[in-house]
Amino acid sequence: MNLECIAYEKRQRIGVITLNRPHVLNAMNRRLWIDFQASLTDAGTDPEIHVVILTGEGRAFSSGADLKDSRDRSLSEYRAYLEELQQASRRLIRFDKPILAAIKGYAVGSGFELALACDIRIAAEDARMGLPEAKVASSVTGGAFRLIQGLVGTGLPGHPDADR
Repeated sequence: MNLECIAYEKRQRIGVITLNRPHVLNAMNRRLWIDFQASLTDAGTDPEIHVVILTGEGRAFSSGADLKDSRDRSLSEYRAYLEELQQASRRLIRFDKPILAAIKGYAVGSGFELALACDIRIAAEDARMGLPEAKVASSVTGGAFRLIQGLVGTGLPGHPDADR
């Protein structure tokens, strides 16, 4: 498999998918999404792989969308990118094998959403997670709010802040 932006290796029964654009803190561009989908397909169809670890090369898990790559996108290209992000999230959520996100450094924006879609998240002490989309005139579109609600629940009934 010829991958530009993903390093994919098999270690015994474990598939390790590494976001591999460390020079931009593993910011996600179109090529990364294509390579990610290909490596996920390989891991999913390989009967020798029993679990998948998703991580990032270098100092970050992922700094989210590559804003330089998206700067000149047309509306239809932006929509296609968002659909790829949502498709990747759905594939992770429905994946037949357990997927573990090994988070170090930044996991922000769509990088955080990718980690949220995994079955298990393990964060290093230096992990920094968040959704800074409003700061770059964007929106959270990969399902992060729904995923967080499923992980931590809604407000407790009867709690003073529950009706806010």
